[in-house]
Amino acid sequence: MVALLLLAVLVWVAAVPTWVSAAGTSVLTGTVQVHVPGTRAAPGMVGAALALAAAGAALALAGRLGRWVVMAVVLLCGVVVAWSAVALLADPGPVARQAVAAATGVDHLVGTPRTTAAPWVATLVAAIVVVCGIALGRASARWSGTSGRHEPAPARAATQRELGPMPPGAAAVVPQSQEPTAAPTVAGAPERVLPPSQAEPGRRSDAPGERSHEPDERADWDALTRGEDPT
Repeated sequence: MVALLLLAVLVWVAAVPTWVSAAGTSVLTGTVQVHVPGTRAAPGMVGAALALAAAGAALALAGRLGRWVVMAVVLLCGVVVAWSAVALLADPGPVARQAVAAATGVDHLVGTPRTTAAPWVATLVAAIVVVCGIALGRASARWSGTSGRHEPAPARAATQRELGPMPPGAAAVVPQSQEPTAAPTVAGAPERVLPPSQAEPGRRSDAPGERSHEPDERADWDALTRGEDPT
């Protein structure tokens, strides 16, 4: 995830400097020097940087299938960055004429447009993005799935099968039994079964011979909590 965010920053940094410098002229303005940054010369660079940042954020939440989608997005971003840089290096004229026309009103160039080193840096960054995308695809096969806490029962069972059996020393969570609790009895008295809400420590029992004449404050508070009259 951090690597993808760093790649997004690298792509953005490569797009910010000037990519093309050119000169234009007109009757009203004379000769004008224009400098075109990568964000204007290759708008795909901005989109690729945003897509890489989104892929880095999605990687932390994606499952096994989602990680393959993230890998495809990363590879596509690398191709977009490489294509933007190579296309401008091959022919910077259209970008230069558009910039000169915006500055002077006419698209007449003076001399040949010049490219800077920024497109070459973008090409190198594109190669790094592609390599990281391939490495991400190879590493995704070894990653475990996401947590199954919020998954349905079939998906959770499938995840447990993928993870394998539980180690012998691991603790298992045993659900609390909802069976009725038997109330304590004295010798000779029949055993009564109480619901779980009434089988609480300290509660007074109505079984014969079991009622205590001494006041029990804890049982009185429990009875008040349940809305009963302890008297």
